[in-house]
Amino acid sequence: MLPTGTTMSRVTTPMNRAEKNQRLPEAGCAHTRGLTDAWLTDHGHSIAEVHQWLDDNGGFCDCEVLANSEQAWREATGRR
Repeated sequence: MLPTGTTMSRVTTPMNRAEKNQRLPEAGCAHTRGLTDAWLTDHGHSIAEVHQWLDDNGGFCDCEVLANSEQAWREATGRR
């Protein structure tokens, strides 16, 4: 579980699966976090702090964020 007040505890929901499934194939994975960063900015989250968490949880590019990080986020935030 994440400590209250940490950036990832304030991320209340990951990008929903329908949005992920639509946006990534349209844009393709550029091996960056461009779509992830746009989503974080749109939702008012600190990119630098979230990047650190993503690095620790296998989210090094948009496709890895989608494939590897959602379950880690659910476990870390207690949302299953």
